Amino acid sequence: ERRKRQRGRHRWGNFLSLFSRKSNMEGSLNQAHYDSLVQLLPVLFGASSQAERKAVSDQLNELSKDAQTHMATLIHIIASSKEGNDLGFHASIHLRQFIRSGSESKMSTTDRIQVCNMILPVVFSETVPIVVKRQNVDTLSQVMLGETKSADGSYLVASTLFDQAVAKMSSENSETLAGVLLVLEILLSDEQSAERLAFFFASGCNSLIPLGEKFSGIASQEITKMIESQDASQQGTIAAACEMLRSVLGVILLGLTNLHSYLDHLTNLRDEGPAHKAMLDSMTQFVMNRPYALSFGQILSLQLSHPDHMQGSVISITNMSNLDSLLNDIKLRAFQILNLVISFTCDADYRDAAQCKLEQSPFLSLTSACVTLFMNSLLSLCSDPEIDLEKQLANKYIEPLVVECLKLLTKTAREREFYPAFAEHKKTLLVNVILVLLRAGRDECDKFTEDPDDFVALAVDACDKQKSDVYKTAAAELLELICDHIDGAITFISYFVCCTIDFAIKYEGDLTQLDAQNYAPLVEFKDCVFLTKTPLEIQIETCLVALTVFSYIIPKREDLKILIENLIHRHLEPLCHSKSGLI
Repeated sequence: ERRKRQRGRHRWGNFLSLFSRKSNMEGSLNQAHYDSLVQLLPVLFGASSQAERKAVSDQLNELSKDAQTHMATLIHIIASSKEGNDLGFHASIHLRQFIRSGSESKMSTTDRIQVCNMILPVVFSETVPIVVKRQNVDTLSQVMLGETKSADGSYLVASTLFDQAVAKMSSENSETLAGVLLVLEILLSDEQSAERLAFFFASGCNSLIPLGEKFSGIASQEITKMIESQDASQQGTIAAACEMLRSVLGVILLGLTNLHSYLDHLTNLRDEGPAHKAMLDSMTQFVMNRPYALSFGQILSLQLSHPDHMQGSVISITNMSNLDSLLNDIKLRAFQILNLVISFTCDADYRDAAQCKLEQSPFLSLTSACVTLFMNSLLSLCSDPEIDLEKQLANKYIEPLVVECLKLLTKTAREREFYPAFAEHKKTLLVNVILVLLRAGRDECDKFTEDPDDFVALAVDACDKQKSDVYKTAAAELLELICDHIDGAITFISYFVCCTIDFAIKYEGDLTQLDAQNYAPLVEFKDCVFLTKTPLEIQIETCLVALTVFSYIIPKREDLKILIENLIHRHLEPLCHSKSGLI
């Protein structure tokens, strides 16, 4: 153990010596060292046996004894990386291992800043591939996370990274900006200092939001050009702008998520110290910023004008699948950010603690103006008989977007400023969106046969636990909130599902038998997808699930108790002895 410690100190001493002689690193390349690394690195990562890998590792360890030359040569190889060539990728992994093996935990703050200054040009390069940049950002994260506070309580390494990243945000080169966003990601995901996280987020947003607005504007202009000229070659430019916009929103979402999470944690602990104040101030600054809200409005309005597209919808479904995926992922991140903002601004504790009126947040005004758009987006997807809903919900970008949209409606359904929109659209939301999403799909029916435990677990989650991030559970939550907060909703949906069950059993779903006297709720929706495109057993099962979701309300309403008791008395026999296992 003593020899190991001595070797570590000796090795680290050699490693640190390169910083005091930094000027030497800017001299000519050691060709022999370069040739050796070019030969050994591909063999190391492609070795077919442990013995071969160890032999190469030993040779690399021998080369690394000249730490100055070794690191300079690795940086040179990484900086020369080209798309399709793995050498820079392998050199990046080896660089991280080299720094870690040099007793990285004993590096001084000055040493860490020096390492960051050597790696950052690679990350901000216009030519280094993004996969190589990611590896080097991981190395920066490793170097930053080992930092200790300075005497004044600051983190100098993280501040250096932040200052250099912000300085590069004015670049017009998208590859440089991609590197900037990667650096901001590690800064905003660091948990060492809540105050620092709050500062970085608040300061970084001043540059990030305009950057997102810029790429949103580029994408919108190029979409318009493509539609007007009917020139599909514009798709590449649109995709590039959308990729950058997605990355910008990803960084904002990361910072906002961590801020809100830490703030909730400290609030629950009743800790109202400096960290709590810093995060509360940063969140407040974000949600009260009108230009930010206007930028998000621009992002939400971004859509493809295409004959196959659902017009007036935030969900993109066209025959341009690549652009659809990008746009839906952008909207997903925008919705996730909006959900965090709504959670914060509508929280009574934060409204009391904030130094301003959170209920006047421009983001709330934006959401209020767009809530009907969000409802119509779900309606367009769920009520169009030409859309294969199950296929669309199986899309990895569409299902989470639908879930976030449902969550946003659930959060807003309880707020008085959104009441008029829900009161106006409650019936169509309940029938054409919620009941449609509560249906058991083909996959669920297969699970019922092959894995009934899994089927039951999903049903229990939707009706009771409501912990899964799936559209069925999100729809059930929205059903509860509408029934709790919107006048007339519980009466309408109770009568609708009871009439549906009664009609399905009595007339086997023959819609020609509908009459306004006995089935008034159904007559209004006689052409809806739920009644016309849903098998009878699924109709009945879905209605029973809906009754279960809001069953906690029934005992408080004598008229609804009588309604359901009468239904059971009339149809207990067919329900209990149905040939359908689902029922």
